[in-house]
Amino acid sequence: MKHWTIGKRIIFGFTSIILIAMALGLFAYSRLITIRTHSDAIVGDAMPGVYSSGRIESLVRQNQVITYKHITSDGKDEMARYDAEIAANVQAIDKILADYEKTLVRAKDRELFEQIKAAFPTFRSAREAVLKLSRDQKSKEAFDLAKKELKPAYEKLSAATEAEVEFNKDSGDQFAQSIQAAINGAQTGIWIGLGAALLLGVGISFVIIRGTNRVLSGLASSLADGSNQVAAAAGQVSSASQS
Repeated sequence: MKHWTIGKRIIFGFTSIILIAMALGLFAYSRLITIRTHSDAIVGDAMPGVYSSGRIESLVRQNQVITYKHITSDGKDEMARYDAEIAANVQAIDKILADYEKTLVRAKDRELFEQIKAAFPTFRSAREAVLKLSRDQKSKEAFDLAKKELKPAYEKLSAATEAEVEFNKDSGDQFAQSIQAAINGAQTGIWIGLGAALLLGVGISFVIIRGTNRVLSGLASSLADGSNQVAAAAGQVSSASQS
């Protein structure tokens, strides 16, 4: 750089600042991409998983309660109403399962979902057997069967749905932590980049100004010497002319 022209030094300075600005922009953009990826995962995966799993668990619990009400009911009309409530909840559960399955993208999520689906047939079969005894006015047999078969099936299904809820909750927490880390990293990186840009800009400016001053000083000295020589020559010409 010592022997560079003024134009080359100025071009080098501006180019360096532009490259630093571009690097900062690319770094910030990469952090935004990370934040967007994790936020999309929260909105499109973790939150729907928590809601769907929690809703399924709630409806299953409702049907379990309604089943015991069915056993203790007094008449056919009341039983029919409970049957209708159970059927409506079953229809809602099936819809939630179908909609939630479309959002599955991770292997662990799929594995937990399949465990929920696998637990439903046994649970529903046991419940239907209990309800059949209840409709036949065999309350004692219905209670015994509910305790022997329905309760274990319900507990297995409930454990599967709870595992799905916990998995999606933990995933949401991890995504949120990743977003926070990306934000902190972006803030730190931008401050470091700005500091580096400031120091480099000041350094480059100092070098350019110092080099430019040296060139201009040399040029001024050369012009001064030339001017003195011209003045001396003019004096000699004048003396010769007078002679």
